[in-house]
Amino acid sequence: MDARVERSGSTARPAGEAVPASQQDREHWLELLRRNVGFDAPEAWLDYARTQHFERVSAEPLRGCPDCGEAASREVGQYVYYSTLFRLRRCARCGLAYADVRLDPEVVRGHFESAYKDDDYFCERRAAIFAHLAGLIDERASRGARILDVGGAKGHLLDAVRRRRPDLSLVLNDLSQAACDAASREFGLRSVCGGLATLEALGQAFDVVVMSDVLYYEPDLPAVWRLLPRLVAPGGTVLIRVPNRLAWIRAGEALRRVWRRIRGGRATKIRFYNPEHLYSFSRSFLIGRLSAIGFTDVRGWPSPPLSHGPSDPRARQLYFAASVVHRITGWVISPAMLIGGRRPGASNPPAHGE
Repeated sequence: MDARVERSGSTARPAGEAVPASQQDREHWLELLRRNVGFDAPEAWLDYARTQHFERVSAEPLRGCPDCGEAASREVGQYVYYSTLFRLRRCARCGLAYADVRLDPEVVRGHFESAYKDDDYFCERRAAIFAHLAGLIDERASRGARILDVGGAKGHLLDAVRRRRPDLSLVLNDLSQAACDAASREFGLRSVCGGLATLEALGQAFDVVVMSDVLYYEPDLPAVWRLLPRLVAPGGTVLIRVPNRLAWIRAGEALRRVWRRIRGGRATKIRFYNPEHLYSFSRSFLIGRLSAIGFTDVRGWPSPPLSHGPSDPRARQLYFAASVVHRITGWVISPAMLIGGRRPGASNPPAHGE
């Protein structure tokens, strides 16, 4: 017989020899772990991959900070998402906390075509957030002003704005064609489907640009900083809403590392961190970036949290307490925050005083 040998990983056997089912199973999961990003010690993850029904997922590791390019970073924690092991790292130069892996764009696109389409999520859980943002837009928009909601999903925020200010010109942008179609169909909104390149191709500037819970999905942050000064009209305003949890994340991971040294175990998630997000922003990072690209009066303040409706007492009490602390100390301790800034230049005065 031919003495050829087939190799799978580090296991050698004569060609054509049957492999026991358990060995086949083991080799399958080891090979998958070697192909998926992050699992430098696949043997240690074998049982986890099997019980969690891992699948082959294409992804690319980052070699440096996606904002400033600095290679040096410090690991905050690690988590498993889409059968991939991510590390949340904090850049040694600019301080950005970022996920060090990028999933294949097709995986991401498929995810967002099905995620966040539940009307109850927008109508109930985000109702207080939309009401707060609509009030801020109302304050900052002169009569007939142009408003752009970047990542506006199905249009519930702009619908809240329209009910306050029917004079405004409203444009919604989202990556999801299904979301844009729903916004146009249900609320009669003008929608523009696509990413940053699509917005740049519009060639329009807006008096208020809102980026509510969207910036942490954008893989090309430098492109955002290049585009914003052109997207916001002179005298216009940008409003960015993001989670405010980096301090909680860092504290939680420090405690968890101590616990693992005592009890052992493997980290598969980061408390307070949504694995869908590419970043966890600090207030100082965002204020610094907006200031660096020319925005003035840049500041941060609390934003209402997700709730179970506009009258949710716990959410209202939490936001009230955070607002009081902010007024007294200037600190933003709420689970989410808004960062806003104004682009210098002439503009019409706002319809209502700030």
